[in-house]
Amino acid sequence: MIRIRRPRGFSWVDLLVVSAAGIFAGSYIWKPLLLKYKEETTLHPQEDENLVKKQHEKRNVPDTE
Repeated sequence: MIRIRRPRGFSWVDLLVVSAAGIFAGSYIWKPLLLKYKEETTLHPQEDENLVKKQHEKRNVPDTE
């Protein structure tokens, strides 16, 4: 098993504070990009209907409307 060693002169509290700050800063920096990706990958109801119609047209399935 690999053991993680802390550098001399740093206490565990120092490492925890720096780790927490790094996680907070990373989420702050990447949040806009992640939200944009989530918005692009989520289908809106109208787009979902259009996608279903296109799939039906590909398979030559008649509309049920």
